[in-house]
Amino acid sequence: MGIDTEQPAVQQQNVVVLYSLDRDWDRQQADAAIANAVSVADALEQAGIESRLMAIHDDIFSALSHLDPNELVFNLVCSLHGVPNGDVLAATMLEESDLAHTGSDYVCLDQCRDKFHLNSICRSVGIRVPEATLVLDEDQDLSHVQLPAIVKPNHGARSMGINVDSVVYDHDTLRQRTGRVWQEYGQPPVVESYIAGRELHVAVLGNSQRRILPVIEICFEGLPQDIPQILGTSCRCPAQLSKQLRREVELSALRAMQIADCRDYALVEFRVDSNDLPHLIEINPNPDFGPGSAFGRALDAAGIGLDDFATRLIRWTTNRVERSGQLKAGFGA
Repeated sequence: MGIDTEQPAVQQQNVVVLYSLDRDWDRQQADAAIANAVSVADALEQAGIESRLMAIHDDIFSALSHLDPNELVFNLVCSLHGVPNGDVLAATMLEESDLAHTGSDYVCLDQCRDKFHLNSICRSVGIRVPEATLVLDEDQDLSHVQLPAIVKPNHGARSMGINVDSVVYDHDTLRQRTGRVWQEYGQPPVVESYIAGRELHVAVLGNSQRRILPVIEICFEGLPQDIPQILGTSCRCPAQLSKQLRREVELSALRAMQIADCRDYALVEFRVDSNDLPHLIEINPNPDFGPGSAFGRALDAAGIGLDDFATRLIRWTTNRVERSGQLKAGFGA
């Protein structure tokens, strides 16, 4: 759905591939981040775009001081050591430094991290979402909450604080779990109706003309049947869907990207109930697109190589800065 009409106009540009190396990561996570950044730089080189790599551990302020205002940032920052929502801070600092970057801006990132707010605005425009309650006080009355439910920290990245114990089946356990989120994360929990059906991810690419990539289904093969199916073991792409279900998740994903004001690319996540009705549970702007990721699998299924994908992001970012007048003397020359 959707055709890319944002025509190629990529000139010679200097690009910084900015990526995270969080000191809390293990070796496998660090190696994956480095490999992804190198792959992007190699893809840009194949397209004739000069780039250099820059890793950020924790000091975003020092790192940005080494960037040239005429460079465009290919933003892969997903974490900063010791900083909650480090991707939001990185985007904020890039924009305050007047540095053009790929992907969504800090307003979108922050809005999509606020699960209750996102649930509310999606509901307000007619997108089906789970019932949700924001627990603002540890003594708040939760007797109205329908069970089973899933308890999450309200503000944070997709899977932060979520495990099999997050799904609760009685109100005593619900109270214990919300208290634990308060204790461990120091923030309000959000309690959502738990939908035990299929999990579908819709990858969306583009801006003025958005393209839906093949829908991904998250699989839970090999997991015991007596535990909540929330931590997928693999993914299937394209997912086998009825025409009606496919149309509804695609239209809902496009609408969600519009109201969240996502830029360039995003992953919209749904759970399907027993009546085959999808409920939006997350919008993930700037998702991982590395090998094996859901977005990466969707790109592969659509026949879009990394060089094509990376070049599109550079082109769209260049278009934005030209329209906004942010283009500096010498940028793109």
